[in-house]
Amino acid sequence: MKFGFVPLPIQSKHWIAVRRINDVYYNLDSKLDAPEPIGADVSLKEFLKKQKSHFVGVEIFLIVTKAVEESHSWEEAEVLEER
Repeated sequence: MKFGFVPLPIQSKHWIAVRRINDVYYNLDSKLDAPEPIGADVSLKEFLKKQKSHFVGVEIFLIVTKAVEESHSWEEAEVLEER
């Protein structure tokens, strides 16, 4: 958390959003000054692995298209195999 430009030592649950625009994923974390490009699919998997390894009890909530849901292709993602 920040108060103006000063970071505060307050820990609380925090949500971030990731969005794909064209073929690039962006980190839309509200704690960032501006959206940060993550990259393509491979970079997104690495980003999610890093998030899981840095934070205890992290949960990943996916919103996918109907086609992805019906094919269950999201289950194939390496980052989600460690449940």
